[in-house]
Amino acid sequence: MKKNLAIIAISVLLTGVMLSVVATAADRQGRAYPGFGHGRHHNDGSLQLLSRYLYENLVAQALSEITAQPIEAINQKLTEQRLHAVLAEYDIDRAAFRSAMQAKVSALIKQFANSGYITPEQEKVIAEKMEKRAQRCALMTRLIAKGLEEGTISAEEARILMHKPR
Repeated sequence: MKKNLAIIAISVLLTGVMLSVVATAADRQGRAYPGFGHGRHHNDGSLQLLSRYLYENLVAQALSEITAQPIEAINQKLTEQRLHAVLAEYDIDRAAFRSAMQAKVSALIKQFANSGYITPEQEKVIAEKMEKRAQRCALMTRLIAKGLEEGTISAEEARILMHKPR
């Protein structure tokens, strides 16, 4: 049972991280996003809470390492501001943050595999999906940069393509 919960937690965590590493961190006052879980059956939300806490802690650790600020100070910033605002305040490049998060997630996956919570095959599948996501992101960035350079897309169109509307 413990292994199944860990596998589910990792899956939920990785899905959230991979969909948008630079997405805004969940509201730290405990309020869910509007419509979160609407129409879905889930027991007591403990897996979602575990995933959220894992994500928040990984974000805080990565930011602490990048900025050399104490993790408590980073956590305080994240309770007051959204992630994108904290990245801007510390002048952190999104690609650098994304790389730091990928390294943290990879280390966590290895730790779960070494502990037996996931199998080596599951670890491999997760790593492959992360690599494909990173390749798609890099390709999209190159294509947008080329479009801007050639003038085939405007800066506004590039912004729309690169950043999901919030």
